[in-house]
Amino acid sequence: MDNKPSVSGTFANDVLNPVSLDDFFTSYWEQQPLHIERTSNNPFATLLTVDDIETMLTTHELFYPIVQLSQSGLSIPASEYTDANNKIISARMLSRHQSGSTIVMSHAHKLLGPLMELCRSVQRSLMMRCQTNLYLSPPGKQGFNPHFDTHDVFILQVSGTKTFNFYAGGARFPTSADRFNKDVHTIGEKTEEIKLSAGDTLYIPKGFVHDAVADDSEPSLHITLGVYPVLMHELMGELIQIGIETDAELRRSVSQSLWQNTDSTGNNETLDALSQSLATVVNQEGLDLALSRLRDDFALDTTPPNKGMLANSFRTPKPAVDETTIDCSNVLQIQRTQGVLTVRAFGAVLEFSEPYASAIEWLRDHPGATVKDVPDLTESQKAALVKKLHDSGLVR
Repeated sequence: MDNKPSVSGTFANDVLNPVSLDDFFTSYWEQQPLHIERTSNNPFATLLTVDDIETMLTTHELFYPIVQLSQSGLSIPASEYTDANNKIISARMLSRHQSGSTIVMSHAHKLLGPLMELCRSVQRSLMMRCQTNLYLSPPGKQGFNPHFDTHDVFILQVSGTKTFNFYAGGARFPTSADRFNKDVHTIGEKTEEIKLSAGDTLYIPKGFVHDAVADDSEPSLHITLGVYPVLMHELMGELIQIGIETDAELRRSVSQSLWQNTDSTGNNETLDALSQSLATVVNQEGLDLALSRLRDDFALDTTPPNKGMLANSFRTPKPAVDETTIDCSNVLQIQRTQGVLTVRAFGAVLEFSEPYASAIEWLRDHPGATVKDVPDLTESQKAALVKKLHDSGLVR
């Protein structure tokens, strides 16, 4: 059984509110755009400001293509705003921006703590990889021509106003290998126009053709939150990998008679063998194992929130049983498989056997309780649980 920690995060509260996660995935995910208007509040104002971008450009050592300029219809050589090592020359970049170019900053969550916390809230809520890019456009300017993305995105309008235009055409569930190519993909008629104001959210499914133009009156700053779910072909690939590890027949060579035969006759025997091999893993047991592996990979790929560890690293004594509980904000997922409890946390996959497995579940289900309150544990077991939680980085 899989369990999600009951932690409210920025994603559910700010990005989608008032649309519930269930309604979003039922009615919009991979199906159609969703515009959420917010006239009374701007939940993104605390994540980022124009001053933050200027500070990063003038105090950090940044390089192309992590930071670059874009302007619809124009090719801006990186040499115009970088040195020989592709290092950004901030004065040149800001000058080009004043002349009409959009500043694009990729993977901004690696530079700004609030954006990293936003990504962690997405990872907690959706169990998906994600990243944030920043786009600062001058008034009335357009950074990119019509195009589609190969992943789903949430546009978080921080300041200013921007109009997103949607067009017929596009691609159905494009992969990273199917990037938009104006010489291949046809752009149809405009089908919809959505105007974003500060505080608005716009969800755009992958494959939907769009462009965006800043309002004439002021610059536009938005965050593009890109999310990357596990795809069906990735799940199938993990199932096949399990088959390779467990079935020797999948590790043998293709027969020469089949390989050399170009008229497709006599292939039934090989097809039957492949079907039998796949049947050994394409079942409930194989699916559970493949999903577990993919979830573990996801958890290990996330960045742990180690804030406070340095300040508390020499604390003596360690937290007592009456002040220790599990930090659910650091937990992505809890899964019980028979007598073993797997806790997937940021940057870690941890396993607990009884009686500690039941104790952790009890703490999760009783917010505010401490290890001292856990029933059916001896004093020595409670002390051992405190140590386990502390050593695993799960202490609050």
